[in-house]
Amino acid sequence: MNNISSNNNLFIFRLLALAVIFILSGIYCIALGIVGISGAGKEGIDLTDPHVRWEDLEAGDIIEMDLPYMGDCFMAYTRNGNDVSRRYLFPLLDFSDSIHGQINKYIVFSCKKADFDGYESVRANLKQNSQTGFHIIANSNTIHVKGKLRKITGEETSCLLDYLGSLGYAGTNAENVYLPLVVEPYNEAPGPDIAAGAILLVLGCGIMAIIIFRKK
Repeated sequence: MNNISSNNNLFIFRLLALAVIFILSGIYCIALGIVGISGAGKEGIDLTDPHVRWEDLEAGDIIEMDLPYMGDCFMAYTRNGNDVSRRYLFPLLDFSDSIHGQINKYIVFSCKKADFDGYESVRANLKQNSQTGFHIIANSNTIHVKGKLRKITGEETSCLLDYLGSLGYAGTNAENVYLPLVVEPYNEAPGPDIAAGAILLVLGCGIMAIIIFRKK
């Protein structure tokens, strides 16, 4: 009899743990959806706009622009030997003193696999002359991007500093030439997060109701 009671208590405990997991996961997904909705109304920032101060950018800002060029890919995440996500370095070019741009700052763009071809196409638009600087090919194509700024990770920073070192930047020069932010592809459709959260919440509450009913 005691063994049956013990097994029953263990079953109820496992159900309770499952209910708590579902409820907490549901709340988390709904919160993500709400954050997405709050960001949907923000006006996107064009990083090539000369009136934009890169120093004022911060995590959470929405970036939206027609990307005219792109720097090199300095990092990639792979699965089964194939790239699934890449990190590109976007340079802010200053054309104030010449038709040939000089680099002021870099910022990292995160690129998902579906956008590889687009990023590579605009990467070809940026040409460098060792004496005069950079220039953008006339009448070149652009790609429309929308992203949300997040803080750069330690792994991304390490790969970035290695790459900047290969370009001749060293020490504090390398650390001061980039913003510690990443433009992450932005999903404007928070609906799936909220829907998934609602389902998990209902399941969790349903399990809790079963537990209460069994005790009665």
